[in-house]
Amino acid sequence: MLTKLIKKSGSVLKFSRQCRACNSLDVKRVLKLEPTPFEDHFITKSELGLKQTKYPLDLYLCKECNLVFLAHILNPNFSYKYYLYNTEITLGLNEFYKKTARFLVKKLKLKRNNLIIDIGSNDGTFLKHFKDKGINILGIEPAINVAKKARKNNIKTINSFFNNSLVKKLLQRKLKANLITANYVFANIENINNFIDNVEKLLARDGAIAINTGYHPHQFKKNMFDYIYHEHYSYFSLSFLKKFFNKKNLEIVYVEKTKPKLGSLFFIVKRRDPNKKYINKKMSVYLKQEKNSGINNINYFYKLSRRINDIRQKIHYELNKIKRDKIQLIGYGASHNTTILLHHFKLNKYLKFIVDDNPIKQGLYSPGFHLSVHDGKKIYDNKKSKVLILAWQHSEKIIQKNRLFLKKGGEFIVPLPKFKRIKKI
Repeated sequence: MLTKLIKKSGSVLKFSRQCRACNSLDVKRVLKLEPTPFEDHFITKSELGLKQTKYPLDLYLCKECNLVFLAHILNPNFSYKYYLYNTEITLGLNEFYKKTARFLVKKLKLKRNNLIIDIGSNDGTFLKHFKDKGINILGIEPAINVAKKARKNNIKTINSFFNNSLVKKLLQRKLKANLITANYVFANIENINNFIDNVEKLLARDGAIAINTGYHPHQFKKNMFDYIYHEHYSYFSLSFLKKFFNKKNLEIVYVEKTKPKLGSLFFIVKRRDPNKKYINKKMSVYLKQEKNSGINNINYFYKLSRRINDIRQKIHYELNKIKRDKIQLIGYGASHNTTILLHHFKLNKYLKFIVDDNPIKQGLYSPGFHLSVHDGKKIYDNKKSKVLILAWQHSEKIIQKNRLFLKKGGEFIVPLPKFKRIKKI
């Protein structure tokens, strides 16, 4: 399905060094990763002869507003019209969304007759927690298959991109939302100015915007470079976000660092009101931390690049020893992140195959290297196997789930944030 969408999409790639937040050309490339195919383009057995194009993956820093962004943009028509990712499969995310929903209802004093719009609502996991409280909900999801699943679960969902045309239709229906949410979507928007302008049009007078997004100062500190992939156009710091929303006469009234994605930022935005003063102690703390760590300096990214290269050398050294001993090595995880890790560290030559607990990925082949993807239980087939956890962000949960593998003499290898080998719990 995805292969057909790519063929129909026409122009796949476009390049612009211009900052997508402030339009400045005063930008500098700060990190260069290995080119990769579209990270979620896992192919079928019948497509094994397909040569998948690799696209540049270069990170730029805007010296004017401090936005960190990709200059090469892939066509969203094939990135999002058919999507293999479902919210419900991400370990721990459903519980996080449940707590977030409970917090927002209490914090914003949401009532049963209020309306919540979730942009990029995926399978409706987040909205379900509001629906359970009797609050009106509406999801907006561009992926045909995922929107269909949400509707099947009785989550009211519009299958569409969030664009000018859709916003015009919603305004004609006189829809105004008391809360508009975007969970791990803001980084995936090419024109973030237009996106926020459209969000504000749909917002009730005293409405709020709640955003969960990856937080690069936290992630890069943990060497999480594999969060950089073509669907993530932008990489946010709080110092950038504060300036960005202030320019739009909007104000961040609440901010919190959170655990999902190994480093996220959750924040609430409202229209600026001169008669209200929000006490935001964490804002000052986080901004000071960012300043002290030098995240807006080019040297910060050069240090990150050196750390990544050092880890790559360490991994190759250890995996070559395993290869010489003729021990079967299995990769655990088949996602966007794992595609980046496989290509940048060139791990394909060490792996026999990949396993993943998501049934949607099983039976497919990895982007570019075409490693076969199997059920996670396959790691038990060979007692001498060792498992390289490509989805290292979930390594603790993966290891706990497969304690029996260790008891039978197996070994887990975790590549990041620091290389380690685990033979027992």
